[in-house]
Amino acid sequence: MNTTLANEPPFITIDPIGDHRFGDIIFINGTTNLPVTGRLTVQIIPEYFNPYFVPNSFQVATISDIPIVPAPPGANRWSVNVTDDVINHLTRGADDYLVQVQSEENSSIEIDWDFKLLPAATPQFITIDPIGNQTIGDVFFINGTTILPASQILTVFINPGTKNFCGDCPTFTINSLITPNSSGINHWSVNVTNLFNSQLDIRGSPYIVYVLNYSTWEVNNGSNVATQEFNLLPAPIVNSTVR
Repeated sequence: MNTTLANEPPFITIDPIGDHRFGDIIFINGTTNLPVTGRLTVQIIPEYFNPYFVPNSFQVATISDIPIVPAPPGANRWSVNVTDDVINHLTRGADDYLVQVQSEENSSIEIDWDFKLLPAATPQFITIDPIGNQTIGDVFFINGTTILPASQILTVFINPGTKNFCGDCPTFTINSLITPNSSGINHWSVNVTNLFNSQLDIRGSPYIVYVLNYSTWEVNNGSNVATQEFNLLPAPIVNSTVR
């Protein structure tokens, strides 16, 4: 006989889901006192909270025929990997989503859960490693990462002043070849030691570094630029005594 466990009113529960991002491996799990002969359907539905979205334009991820497995005492278990369905069937755009779990034999037996499904995390376009304070005479490299391919070149500007260019201050420009990395996050590096020893003066401390790729900078209206400030300090004065 297709009856629930312990003759209790039928129920389905969802384990806490938490927030996720597109690209995450996502399992949705829970319990039920429905019998193991039953099946469940899970739907993931974007919440229509944004007036700029038309509800009918949203896609819904539906996973059917989810088995119920025995898990004594008192409540059976169910679990489904929704990773592929989320990636392939859900429309991006809404952050808030609703999970609905229903019995396929009796659609009135259901449970809902809200969670956030955020855009996939992407590496920053260009980054600059922390520079810290520098002193005239130091061996001084400026380094960073980028998702640009190794065939591209970055241009590094070093300018005295704040985050606004100083028109009458000396500005130094140097190109950096991007070097490949197996992780997909490539690296760049410039040795500016000689620059600070011979070409830039101390009057502009602090300095600001701008790093950009000209081709992508123009396409993105200047948005893909990394900046960082640092202090350039005078070389220490060494006292000497004439004997």
